[in-house]
Amino acid sequence: MEIRTVLKTDLTKPVKVQNLNGNFFSQDNQANAIYVEVTDNGEPVTLSGGITGYVVRGDGYTVVINGTVEDGKAKVVLNEGCYRVTGAISVVVKAGTTTIGACHGYVYRSSTDSIVDPEHLIPSLNDLLAQIDNCRQATTAANTAAQSANQATTDANSAAQSANGAATAIQGLTTSAQTGTTPGAVPSDVDGHKHIAFTFPVIIPNLDFAVTTLSPESNVTVDVDKTSPHSIENPLVTLGIPRGAAGTITNVSGMSIPISESDSTKIKTYIDTAIQSEQTARGLVEQRVGTLEQNALTVDAVIDALYPVGSTYISMNSTMPTALTTGRTWTAITGDYVLRTITSGTGGTLTNAGNTGSTALTVDQIPSHTHELNYGTGSAANGTGGAYSLYIQGGSSETTKARGGGQGHTHTAGMPKNVAIYMWKRTA
Repeated sequence: MEIRTVLKTDLTKPVKVQNLNGNFFSQDNQANAIYVEVTDNGEPVTLSGGITGYVVRGDGYTVVINGTVEDGKAKVVLNEGCYRVTGAISVVVKAGTTTIGACHGYVYRSSTDSIVDPEHLIPSLNDLLAQIDNCRQATTAANTAAQSANQATTDANSAAQSANGAATAIQGLTTSAQTGTTPGAVPSDVDGHKHIAFTFPVIIPNLDFAVTTLSPESNVTVDVDKTSPHSIENPLVTLGIPRGAAGTITNVSGMSIPISESDSTKIKTYIDTAIQSEQTARGLVEQRVGTLEQNALTVDAVIDALYPVGSTYISMNSTMPTALTTGRTWTAITGDYVLRTITSGTGGTLTNAGNTGSTALTVDQIPSHTHELNYGTGSAANGTGGAYSLYIQGGSSETTKARGGGQGHTHTAGMPKNVAIYMWKRTA
């Protein structure tokens, strides 16, 4: 008779740990069967690979059980080793290396080492001593009978010696346990007694290894990480290995010398290569610096040739280039000026604005005005040449007719179109 617990697991969802159907009791054997029905998104899954149950008892030991597939379900039946220890119990069912079900329960005690015997069915101490004494008397009688029959006694003694040897071997029985993939028990004779070697299958985890470097003279460390995303079945083992002490060879540019290399010739090759590389690089740098200095002299010569002292620099940018101002002095020319060419004299003279030349005004261009005529009484003018006086009879005074139109007039100055610029004069 077996009590069944049916677990259901869908591969699209996490495996749930469920309670066992009913309780366990000590000294039972094959009293409970764990069935696991596996589906994939609701569709039945055909189980492949070995079915194995792992039962963790209250004392921390694991009992490994080979399971089967029955009616499409994984099946594990608990043996007597699962009920041997009272306390909490956990069962994990695997198909191959994949956990497909898990449950837990409790093993209750069903008997003790002490027995209450109100009916006195168990013999008392006196009864046991009397029986022992009867055994002794029977043994004495048997020895007497054995002495009467020498051949029978010899045979009996030989048989007794064999029995005693077997009893001694069993009394000194020793055992040992080791892990493996298949359970078993192998007896053997060791130093005159029997020895039984038990083999227990264990979970073989898939180990992931990582290595970290520790400081010199540190101790080697081994750390096992079973927390998520790792697990008991797939732990991460991290090895901490101290690195070697640093070497003392320095001042070798650009080369990595293997300090642990014992071949002095190879080390010398590294050093010679480094020195040669440094000398080559230094020569290239010096050559480049010389080229730059030569180019700098050439640029200064070109600037002095284009802009000697007394020349001007004209630009629409308010800032002069750095190359022109380095080692040279310039004076800004400000104000509104026009440029004019000369063929002699001193250039660079700044003057105020001059006239634009003269022009003759016509009668219509002069302002309107009159001339007063003064005259008195008298006869006709006399004399010729020189000034004349006009005399009008009656002694009246008149003015001449007004002349001049008072119109505006222009002067052609020839002012061209202009543009604003910045100008400097080199003074040194």
